[in-house]
Amino acid sequence: MSGAPVVDVRGEVVAVHGMSDVEVVQNFASLQASLSESQRETFQQALERVENGVQRLTFSWGIPINLFREYRGRAIALGGEKQEIELQQQLEEERRKREEAERRLRELETERQKQIQEAEKQKQVENEIPLVSAQGVDYTKLRDLLAAGNWKEADLETNRVMLKVAGRESEGWLTYVDVYNFSCQDLGTIDKLWVKYSNGKFGFSVQKQIYQSLGGTKEYDSEAWQAFGDKVGWRKGEKWLNYSDLTFDDQHYTGHLPRRNGREGWVVGSGDIFDWVFSLQRLVVCNI
Repeated sequence: MSGAPVVDVRGEVVAVHGMSDVEVVQNFASLQASLSESQRETFQQALERVENGVQRLTFSWGIPINLFREYRGRAIALGGEKQEIELQQQLEEERRKREEAERRLRELETERQKQIQEAEKQKQVENEIPLVSAQGVDYTKLRDLLAAGNWKEADLETNRVMLKVAGRESEGWLTYVDVYNFSCQDLGTIDKLWVKYSNGKFGFSVQKQIYQSLGGTKEYDSEAWQAFGDKVGWRKGEKWLNYSDLTFDDQHYTGHLPRRNGREGWVVGSGDIFDWVFSLQRLVVCNI
């Protein structure tokens, strides 16, 4: 191939392939006037070898690399320097454009990441449960316990805030009247927090759906109540469990929590059916 390098056994470039036999010699022979005596002798010998048919294949011989470099240097001196400078300028301009494009791409990527982060923050804000309370109760601790999956602590905190809402902290328990008149806003906040952080497994509204699916209504129904206790894991072997025996994780029973009036030693279910009926009535009234 014209212009391809010719290397010796050491891999060093010693010449450059030319074109056709006669064309190569004639092209370089035209430069003889500017070459030295020894260089002219070299070209003359090459010309004789081609004309006599001794050398027929151009690719098997080449232009000595030192002559190629000298020829290139003379070409630059005769006018190629301007083209080379222009080429360098074009290359520099292309490099500058490429760097500018890369810089712009980095800026766009940074902006895209920023928009993604802002969208995530906005999504979190939109999904955040408003900690509203008609009685000025702070639900921050309950939210944090639920978010951390500390179910037992969250259940005890639920009991505490419900007593606070009803103004029954000193008594430590709620009457039927307290349940019946419990703030819908606070009841809704508590339920939404439980549902959100348990991924729909816990909450008053979840318990209501289960109880109703078992035939439970706002009326007294011992059979439905016992079936409900079995379903949510408050009963075992037809016996109601102590509060300390409940399973405080989200791997077993749907509707297992919250267990209002949660206290150590408290027997879940004993006499609670009336309390639950009033709670269910309040859930219906509050549309929870």
